[in-house]
Amino acid sequence: MDGDERLKPPDKGGGECECLMETEGFKASADICRKRTGDNLSSEPLPKRTITDPESGLGSESNIYKHPSLEVNCRKYDVDDFGPFIVHVSRIADSPNSGVSLKPIRLGAFLVEGGVQSVKKDGIKQVGRNRLSVEFSSATAANEFLSHELLNKHKLKAEIPSYNISRLGLVRGVPTDWSMEEFVNATEYKEGHGKIMKARRLNRKIRRDDGSPAWLPTQSVVLTFEGQSLPKKIYAFYTSLVVEVYQLPTIQCRKCLRFGHVQNACRSNARCYKCGQAHSGDTCNIPSERVRCLLCTGRHLATDPTCPEFDRQKRIKKIMSENCVSYMEASAQEPVPNPYSRTSPEI
Repeated sequence: MDGDERLKPPDKGGGECECLMETEGFKASADICRKRTGDNLSSEPLPKRTITDPESGLGSESNIYKHPSLEVNCRKYDVDDFGPFIVHVSRIADSPNSGVSLKPIRLGAFLVEGGVQSVKKDGIKQVGRNRLSVEFSSATAANEFLSHELLNKHKLKAEIPSYNISRLGLVRGVPTDWSMEEFVNATEYKEGHGKIMKARRLNRKIRRDDGSPAWLPTQSVVLTFEGQSLPKKIYAFYTSLVVEVYQLPTIQCRKCLRFGHVQNACRSNARCYKCGQAHSGDTCNIPSERVRCLLCTGRHLATDPTCPEFDRQKRIKKIMSENCVSYMEASAQEPVPNPYSRTSPEI
């Protein structure tokens, strides 16, 4: 699952945003997943939760390994995979902010026009403003649709969601002086499990004496395995390493205050973490006694980790991690509670 596609929930603000950031306090479950895981009134933002960025700082190429096949978008179902056999379809857009959208009934008409069969009844679902989920009756039908001529005709693109055909695992105790390529090449595991498609070492953010950030590599490595199961162990250099289910991190944007991406990847307008209005919280002078959370209307900052919405997002990520499902499927199991019922803040 290259980049954790499950981190791309329904986008209410313009396109899907894939985020590869990790929390410092990452968690993992020992259970191997089956199919398809008092108010703070301070006027200052809470300390920023430490995150790791595998693509920056000390996250050099030696800390990331990608199988050569990932250079080509060729994800397909295997004959031994089990359903549902989902394909995601979206319109090709010039930019993420182009405002392009796609509706289920419109795509359904295209499929009938193109003679596409084996689509299940009521099998087209909206999973984003410009993203639809199409369920096919077989792996073969889903794979064949990926190259159907109607896609080019209507300027559409189709792909199999990575969480349907790969699994994320976490291993610990990998020496920091080993490159990821060296580590992957040395690994072995029992038959019946797919090869390692990606490996990336988690980094820990620290502060230097002058206050500037630095990234230190840890001994924990996230592995992406091809297929629909995780091995319980892998072997390297005559030793065994336990493979745990990797828990997706809960990440909040410091600009728009939604979940699922960070400020540098944000395409939305700023919202104030103190009063919820359309301006940056760093410029807001509202008194501490008037602070109100944009997400739950509570008397705390919208960045407060004790916010009930932050806790809800953590539970959603846990469901996604352990059950290998999309954000939409997981959030349906954790509906927004009263009294702060509203559209989900995640994009």
